[in-house]
Amino acid sequence: MAATARQMTRQIEHYFAAVDAGDVDAIIDTLAPRCVLEVVTAGVKHRGLKAIRTMFEARFQVRASGWHGDFTHATDPAGGFAATRFRVRSVDRDGRVNERRNVNAFEFDGVRIRRVQIWMSGESMLK
Repeated sequence: MAATARQMTRQIEHYFAAVDAGDVDAIIDTLAPRCVLEVVTAGVKHRGLKAIRTMFEARFQVRASGWHGDFTHATDPAGGFAATRFRVRSVDRDGRVNERRNVNAFEFDGVRIRRVQIWMSGESMLK
């Protein structure tokens, strides 16, 4: 069953809240089993939950805190697609502050995210 626009935006914001909290299990709970996460601007693609988990675990080893907000969502429930523009602020454990404006495209399988495509301004924090 297709997700509604409200379900899509709630799932996207739940995903970002889990990222901000550094909660890898909660991130994985938002994703479909065969999810693909692609950092388009860095040419990096992670296929499957294990690869996505590994990538986030590595990122959280160097990140002290993170915030995603000021969301603008565009949804296409019939097509199972959403796009989100937002601001990001993260601080690494060495004190380095990173501020960016990003856009993510999300494809859905029901209410779970099956694909994330990330366009980052500045240096990619996700490898």
